[in-house]
Amino acid sequence: MKQYKFTFVGDSNTEKSNFLYRLYQSYDSQIQSAFQSSYVYNCTVNGQQIKYELQDTPCQDDFNHMRYLYYFKTDVFVICYQHISGVQNWVLEIQKQFKKAPIALLQLSSDTIQTQNGEITNIMRENKIKTHLKQNDENENQNFVIHELLQIAINEWNFQRK
Repeated sequence: MKQYKFTFVGDSNTEKSNFLYRLYQSYDSQIQSAFQSSYVYNCTVNGQQIKYELQDTPCQDDFNHMRYLYYFKTDVFVICYQHISGVQNWVLEIQKQFKKAPIALLQLSSDTIQTQNGEITNIMRENKIKTHLKQNDENENQNFVIHELLQIAINEWNFQRK
């Protein structure tokens, strides 16, 4: 069975923890283990059995020194944002230690100003980020967003990890 670890990072106003908690609630009967803010699930994608972990991280500055502990064995970093202002800082933090790790951007708000699209495009191009997903509103199915990440992990990033 293939295993993937997705580590979610982002500023404190991004609602990433709420996104992951709502996902956790929707999978309640399928959950394998939960420790603090780490959720492990089993599923089938493209006929393959997949085990994946979704790791939430602390975003407050008080936890900067501890955040790297959450990054261990991460396959994909997911930068969650509502406003573009903090995205580049997260890219720099990740690339400082994990130069080749895939990064996906996840927009968790539909009220993001339209002019940010050009800024996001520039950040993606400059940092070779290929994946940008959007959850258009709080009620949109989190399972769909996670399924899209898994599809990309399997089909585009083609991980060799077991």
